Amino acid sequence: MLERLSAAFHGKIFFVLIAIYALFGVFFILSGLLNYDEGFYLYESKLVYSGKLPYIDFLYTQPPLFLYVYGLPQFLFGNSLYVGRTTSLIFGILTCIFLFRLAKKIGGEPAANISLALLALNPYAIYYLTLAKTYALASFLLVLSMYFLVNENIKNPKRSALSVFFMCLAVGVRLSVAPALILLLIYIFYTQRKNFGVIKYSLLTAVLTCSIIFLPFFALDKDIAAFDLLEYRQTQLFGTTISQDIISKIALFPSLANKYFVIISLIALGAVSRFIRKDFFPNSMTTFMFFIVASIFLFNFLLTLTVAEYQTIIVPLAAAIAGYIFGGIYKNSQEGFIKFSFAALIILMILLTPLSQRGIRVDLSNLTPLQQVEDFADAVKGKAPDGGKLLAFNTILAVESGMDVLPGTEISMFSYFPSWENEKAKKYHVVNKEILDGYIESKAAAAILLTSFEIETLKIENSTLKLIEENYNLEKTAENWGPWGDTAYLYFPKS
Repeated sequence: MLERLSAAFHGKIFFVLIAIYALFGVFFILSGLLNYDEGFYLYESKLVYSGKLPYIDFLYTQPPLFLYVYGLPQFLFGNSLYVGRTTSLIFGILTCIFLFRLAKKIGGEPAANISLALLALNPYAIYYLTLAKTYALASFLLVLSMYFLVNENIKNPKRSALSVFFMCLAVGVRLSVAPALILLLIYIFYTQRKNFGVIKYSLLTAVLTCSIIFLPFFALDKDIAAFDLLEYRQTQLFGTTISQDIISKIALFPSLANKYFVIISLIALGAVSRFIRKDFFPNSMTTFMFFIVASIFLFNFLLTLTVAEYQTIIVPLAAAIAGYIFGGIYKNSQEGFIKFSFAALIILMILLTPLSQRGIRVDLSNLTPLQQVEDFADAVKGKAPDGGKLLAFNTILAVESGMDVLPGTEISMFSYFPSWENEKAKKYHVVNKEILDGYIESKAAAAILLTSFEIETLKIENSTLKLIEENYNLEKTAENWGPWGDTAYLYFPKS
């Protein structure tokens, strides 16, 4: 059945699925709810093109490559959430193209169509792959790495080096890919242990690429770079307890099952089938890809307060594995009702995925999710003096208004460490209560943006709120602000 469909619609299914992905992406660019991280990712990507360095000049908790890649479109076309999300959509479409080619190489065209459908008809994954965050770029580089590993003879040193190169770039975007890079090198060393040329080029590529990405920052200040990349996540931000962390890990599994049920089911079915009929799945590369996916999943799982969105970067590779498994089972099944029913059931489940998912964050009440931010940005631009700075724990306002934020608040609400000593806070480019109160009392900010969510989550004390009332006038409020639907307050200094 699928062979006849693939032959009848040769190439057309691919373009239809790409178009569906693109339509979902455009919808989420316009109507996807704001994510707190988008503000600081875009704001800090602007900073690197104004001559500042991550870690050295401001706090940044991921590897640096994202900022330089996403900062370029911001530099060329202006600072905007739309520019950032459009950049992500472009990487998402490129991921779809190489996912199809990767899946076709390992499992044939029917498997490639299923793999692409698993991604293109999954709005939850597309939403997070369209946000101006690290997921789209990291997943694209992961797929590209695997594509070069399986697309040509691995004995070709240049091809293996390209696979390692793109995996290193993925590590340079998101640190959770690091275990996958280690596995890739082990795989190449083991399978090519008699081919010194491949091992030499692969190892040299890994050392040079990672050195170029990371070494300059560690050379400038190893303590700050180590804190931002390695130690920050251990600071137990917002007073996270062990019980909250355990609950988040338990809740992760039903959440993933709801969002990726077909992918998980096919991979589980493939694991069972492999014990029964090993000849169903002759391509050992998919087993290696499974360990790549598993290593990144475990890294993200072990993070404090892990959530389903962190696993978005492995969805395209998991879809390739699931498509290959589907193709193997379908190809080796006997002709007749069972084979037809299996294919029809999987296709139906994929088609129903958009209707069954929970947690897709969209806002249809306004023209765009940026409408309230744009209103606030217009107010700020109208009253703030040239060169004035913002005090905001959501830096999306800085992106849209074109203003800078006060030192130590570049990474949005993740900048606040109220109990730290002044010297430590300034060293690591964050603010404590004393610095925050000093900004307010001296009227260092040309405008202040604060939300009820931030007051509650950051435990902003009444004494700080009182200082705001004494030194600033409340200019504007907005209900249902941002991703949590809270209340936002915009203040300007009293004359």
